[in-house]
Amino acid sequence: MKKLFLYIVWLFGILPLMAQTRHAASAPQKKIDSLRSVLETSRAGDTTYIKVLNNIGKVYLSFDDAKAMEYSQQALLMSEVNQYPRGSMVSNMNIGRILEKQRMFDKSIACYQKAANLAQKLSYFKEYAYALHSMGGIYFNKKEYPQALHAYQQALEVSESLHDTEEIIRLLNNIGYSYVLINESDNALIYLEKALAEKERLNKTELFPTTLNNIAICYQRKKEYHKAIALSLRSLQIAQQYKQWIRIKEASLTLSELYAAIDDYKQAFYYRSLQVEATDTLFSDNQTQTIADISTRYEVAQKEEHIAHLTKERHLQLTIFGLISILLASLAILFYYQKQRHQRLIQLLGKRNEEIEEQKKELKLLNDTLYSVNQNLEELVIRRTQDLQKQNEQLREYAFINSHKLRLYVSRLQGLLNIMPFEDDSTGFNQLIDHLVTSTEELDKLTREISRLLEEKGGFDRHDLSDVKE
Repeated sequence: MKKLFLYIVWLFGILPLMAQTRHAASAPQKKIDSLRSVLETSRAGDTTYIKVLNNIGKVYLSFDDAKAMEYSQQALLMSEVNQYPRGSMVSNMNIGRILEKQRMFDKSIACYQKAANLAQKLSYFKEYAYALHSMGGIYFNKKEYPQALHAYQQALEVSESLHDTEEIIRLLNNIGYSYVLINESDNALIYLEKALAEKERLNKTELFPTTLNNIAICYQRKKEYHKAIALSLRSLQIAQQYKQWIRIKEASLTLSELYAAIDDYKQAFYYRSLQVEATDTLFSDNQTQTIADISTRYEVAQKEEHIAHLTKERHLQLTIFGLISILLASLAILFYYQKQRHQRLIQLLGKRNEEIEEQKKELKLLNDTLYSVNQNLEELVIRRTQDLQKQNEQLREYAFINSHKLRLYVSRLQGLLNIMPFEDDSTGFNQLIDHLVTSTEELDKLTREISRLLEEKGGFDRHDLSDVKE
């Protein structure tokens, strides 16, 4: 009935818890979003980028091991490539925690050992103590208690040198409980009582239950049951005060075993029932935590899907923008070359026009020259024709004069010369001589007149010689 009642209470409380869970689930995502915005503004490979990768991995550790591993391994790779030992140390710590959660203990120890070596080399003693403490916890889970004690005690020495009280208390508790499990109650009491004393000194009452219950177990092993019961009752009382259900469960179980050992089965049954009730409450809390984890993962998955969608859209937009830019650039280049070509054509046409104008001027000049030459040529032809006509006329006149005027005198002279050989009489011969002289003088007068006319007039006709006696 009690379980049923608790289940009903849990069922009626689940809705408001889910609302709280959703609010709690959004917190890691907001932190991741904030870190991613820093990541986008950082240069890949520098120390800030690596630190942000490690921090994102730490956030994912609480609800998504795969993502935590992805970011931590990226950080580790970049740290090793860029020789950034602090980044490698933190990355190995994160990976060690992930592997520890997955119960891959040997690989986890190897990562923590690397982190411890780097921390010691870099003098990061707090991180060195943490790595040793984590290694001790893994050996403890593997039930290799001597190795766990060795790692815990190394971590305790470093923490004491740092005066890290809270870490000292945790290590004292862990060392003490390890001694409990190997049945070394006296050694366990030494460390557990030191832990309790430190908690009392710091007035950390809420931390008492675990140590008090572990001391009670030591006395239980020593069969000092009444002393153990007193310590376990005190542990239970403080755990109930702070509603620490897991501590209530542990103290109730111890008290049930102690009362059974002294044959007080009524009290043993009561504390066993209390232990079951605490277990049910823890189950409810675990369910709430499970819902919180599921809600967180769902919200992160949605966010990542949304981011992937936005990234895809952004890539598409960038692609379209790129294509448009290329198209516009191509058009601009084409327009530029067309403009250049147009300008060159205009310049070429301008030069051609200038050449044509020059050619037109030259043609006009040639036309004018040809026209002038044609005009002169016509006049020249006319003059030459006239000259030729005149010369022909002169030739005709000359031929006429030659055949009529000059030939007359030549014939007369030839006739006189032909007669002279036959003239024996001197008187007749002298008359012939006189005729020859007269004809010769007349011929000379004619030729002189022709020469004068040629010199003075450039020509003559038959009428110009009409005055010459024949």
